[in-house]
Amino acid sequence: MATCCFLTDKEGNILITKRPDHLRIFPRVWTLPGGITDFGETLEDSAFRKIEDDLGITMEFTDEEDPLCNTF
Repeated sequence: MATCCFLTDKEGNILITKRPDHLRIFPRVWTLPGGITDFGETLEDSAFRKIEDDLGITMEFTDEEDPLCNTF
């Protein structure tokens, strides 16, 4: 299972990331941030972890009923 996040700023700009050259699958492709979910990890935690690991951005829920990141 995998997650991805659709992140926008106040002006409506969408954050996309470019996959590194060394990856075997889809190198140099622009994608939404995300990745593989670890066993036992929630989709939200997986998405937040990938954003922090890949982009250095720390995220957290501000309201359990309205998460910052939707899961797919």
